[in-house]
Amino acid sequence: MKKIIYIISFFLLMSTPILAQPPLPSPSGSIVILSGGNVVFNFTSLNKYVNGITLTEWTKLAIKYDSDGGGTHWRLAVRATTANFEGDGGSLMDLDVLELTAVDGGGNNNLIGLLEPTIELAFIDQDLVSGVTPDGTALDDNLVNITYECGITNPVIDFVPDYYNVDIEITLYED
Repeated sequence: MKKIIYIISFFLLMSTPILAQPPLPSPSGSIVILSGGNVVFNFTSLNKYVNGITLTEWTKLAIKYDSDGGGTHWRLAVRATTANFEGDGGSLMDLDVLELTAVDGGGNNNLIGLLEPTIELAFIDQDLVSGVTPDGTALDDNLVNITYECGITNPVIDFVPDYYNVDIEITLYED
């Protein structure tokens, strides 16, 4: 009777690795929005309408990236999903009224020197952060904050008053 138990136990132990899930493919990564996923500009005064609005470090992102020791770089790019801001009344507003700047969010990995200068929103991918090699699999390894400026460089006063919307897509790429 003891021999049968040993044989069954041995069979179960040997078959367990076959049932295990394979590891995630490398490299792998994700973006976690910690705060500021919805960006709204309310031009409620003539001063804001003429001079613009700044939302400093409004969106806070955590970038999780694992190169599996391959030494590959990652970059963070942003783009609008349409060619213009679209108004509820059918009006259109140029994308370049919105500018974005990425800053180091104070994570464990220092991203200073890898951040791109301020960009105007466009319908094509533009890098916010590039050339990053440090892996970061913990939530607080790679933190990026995004500042938005609307109507600062390119004023909104020339456009028809309306409720304008645009979706912004932020993508993590392997380089």
